[in-house]
Amino acid sequence: MTLPRPYSESDDEVVVDGCVRGDRDAYEVLETRHGPLAEVVMLRELGTAAESEHELEQMRDALWDHLARQGGAALRAWTPRESTLRAWLCVIARGVARRQAESSTTRASIVAFFPTPPVLHMRDVEAEQSAILVHDLLERLPPTSGALVRLRLRGMDREQIAAAVGQAQAVIVASFERIAARIGEEVEKGGEGAAKLATEAYRIVLGAADAAERTRAAVRTEDDEAFRGARTMAEATWRSVRARVLGKKAPHTALCLDEKAIAGFVDGTMRGAARARSEGHVGSCARCVDEVATLSTDLRIVPVLRDAAGLDRAVAVAAGCLAATRFEAARRVAGLVRGEEERDRRAARDVERLARAAASLHGGRPAPTNEVSGLVVRGLPSDEEAPLVAFEALARDDAHAAFRAIDDHTARHPVAARLRLLAAGAGEDPVRARSLAGDVMSKPRADRGALEDATCVLALAEGRTLPRESVVERLRDVLPDVIRVTLARVARS
Repeated sequence: MTLPRPYSESDDEVVVDGCVRGDRDAYEVLETRHGPLAEVVMLRELGTAAESEHELEQMRDALWDHLARQGGAALRAWTPRESTLRAWLCVIARGVARRQAESSTTRASIVAFFPTPPVLHMRDVEAEQSAILVHDLLERLPPTSGALVRLRLRGMDREQIAAAVGQAQAVIVASFERIAARIGEEVEKGGEGAAKLATEAYRIVLGAADAAERTRAAVRTEDDEAFRGARTMAEATWRSVRARVLGKKAPHTALCLDEKAIAGFVDGTMRGAARARSEGHVGSCARCVDEVATLSTDLRIVPVLRDAAGLDRAVAVAAGCLAATRFEAARRVAGLVRGEEERDRRAARDVERLARAAASLHGGRPAPTNEVSGLVVRGLPSDEEAPLVAFEALARDDAHAAFRAIDDHTARHPVAARLRLLAAGAGEDPVRARSLAGDVMSKPRADRGALEDATCVLALAEGRTLPRESVVERLRDVLPDVIRVTLARVARS
């Protein structure tokens, strides 16, 4: 959609001022510029309560009615010195969605989609007693430590937690290590050896372990029955604890941060003494911890939406849902694309393909299929399609097809190079994988994801393939980049 002048090149403050004055062009620009992100936020909150196209329209209308009500009273409350408009709108959109969801019994949790390795699946009821003990222990933690655990329960890794609370990663890791040790000592009564196994398992659950340790733990989980049992219990217990902790709505207090403060805290606008005071409060307030975690996740969707600019709006929203690990929502919204442009329909199909592949990673098991590999039917994909094809192949545990999809020329692209490394490490050529990993480690400016891929491969014994658990972890990490290169390919066509 072409943004109407005079607002198309104006900053957000000017656009909001136009909205407050009742200018319909300004509202159109605001909705076009920030509407897709707001819709993704609302879909994450509503879950299956927004099933149909009509319900999606109602959801969208509810937000913009709220912003326009009483002469734009809500918009008048926003100022650029307190937060970015994008972050503030996310908080507002989530509040509108929550009010819509209050009477719904189908509301889905907005916790990130956690994969559980296939060797760790068990009936959660077997871990209920352990969950009671762990939950009680966590309730007795100092407020600051409890806040870190709550952020972890919300799906944030240690790097994201450190950024959210303004602490060094080393501090976060040390805190999680102490908590893991306490859990091992207090919950596991089978002796020193059992307590040590439990501590090691909870280091993984809490995110204290680095990429190399996680890989070694995945290998050990496959090979060591005692360790597999400890991790099985820890994973099942953690799922139960997550349901207990996040299933209760945290109370609002007079000291809680308002919408603008939450937005400014997360997007970095808030600084100085106000930031220091807010960090102290967030570190002890369950409600504000939850708000910080969810908004931090919301804003990680923005790069994907930027790459979808110029495509059909539903494509952008579907891609945003996919990046937010809302795979069913992504498929549903992509199915609404009926535009005249072939590239929009192609983008929607690609998003659906990625959503199916990503959803199959839940539980760590490849999706059962009787389909013949697309490489067999169509031959090698184009350079542009190769990352998508390789991701699909790795999701279904077909390392050979994934490796074939990416040749030396295609692997010049960083995302394709990551997928080729994972394909080699997953079983196609472990020796080649170590060589490729060494090349990554020698680069002065390799990105974080590629470095972690390489670290995982180099943590393996000579000739050992990556455990499925590690492959799933790395595929989830590379998914946002695969979405972006897939959308960029369609947008260029």
